[in-house]
Amino acid sequence: MAESTDAVVVGAGVIGSSIALELARSGLRVVVVDKFGGAGNGSTSASSAVVRFTYPTIAGVKAAWESRHCWEAWRDHLQAPAGEPLAAFNRCGVTMLDVDFAPARMFTRHFDKVGVPYEKWGARELSRRLPAVDTGRYFPPRPVDDDEFFADASRRPHPRAQSSADAGRRARVPRRRGWPWRRTRWSCAGLASRSWATPRTVRSSSGQPCRASW
Repeated sequence: MAESTDAVVVGAGVIGSSIALELARSGLRVVVVDKFGGAGNGSTSASSAVVRFTYPTIAGVKAAWESRHCWEAWRDHLQAPAGEPLAAFNRCGVTMLDVDFAPARMFTRHFDKVGVPYEKWGARELSRRLPAVDTGRYFPPRPVDDDEFFADASRRPHPRAQSSADAGRRARVPRRRGWPWRRTRWSCAGLASRSWATPRTVRSSSGQPCRASW
C-alpha cells in the first residue's frame, strides 16, 4: 500500500527536528529521514551546545538573547511531562577580555541596545572573581628561543623554566631560530586591561591559570 505525507524533512538534527515539530503542530503529516539511527546523532552531537551573546552584529545578539528565554521555557515549549528527561539549560555566564583585536565594545554596544546585562571589571576584580585566571601581561609575543619567553608576568623567569634553560645551555643544546622552533606564548588574560562579564561567570574546574604555550 502506497504511503503519502505532506512534508519530508531530511535530517533529524536540532534544525530538522525543530522544523518537523512545528510542521506537525500546524497539522501536517511529517516524515523525518536521517542516515543515522536517532535524532541528533550527526553534526548536532558535535556542537558546542552553548548560548552566547558575543556576536558582532545586532541581529546575532537579538537571536541569541531570544533563544536564552526560549531555553528557560524549554519544557513548556515541548509540552513535555514533568518527569521526562530533557536537555538542560545551565546558566553560567561568560568573561570577555577587552583586547585590541576583539574590543569588548564590539559586543557591549549591542548588549546595551538589546538589554543583555553585563558588568565591567578591572584586573583586580577579575582576579577576585576568577582567581584561576592569570591577570598578568605577556605581550608582546616572543619566540621560544628568547629568554623572555619563560618570564612570568613580572618579567621574572619561572624558576623551573629557568633551571631547564640553564641546564640546556650547560649541555650546549642549540637554540634555533625560525620555524618550527619559533613558538608564541599568550595568556588568555594577559592582554586585557579590562574585562566584561555577565552577572554569573564561568569558573575553571581545574583551578589552573588560564594560559598556554603553542
